[in-house]
Amino acid sequence: MRYDQITHAEAAALNPEIAQIRERWAAGSRWHADIEALRVIHPGLRTLAD
Repeated sequence: MRYDQITHAEAAALNPEIAQIRERWAAGSRWHADIEALRVIHPGLRTLAD
């Protein structure tokens, strides 16, 4: 999988909400998943190694 960071202008061209989320991310806001809770809800959850 390849990752390329897009510019603010590119994000805004996709959708203004994406541009806002990109700005929050650039400011340090991150999402955190509770993997153990997800495994309880979805017992078949796979890892990247899988």
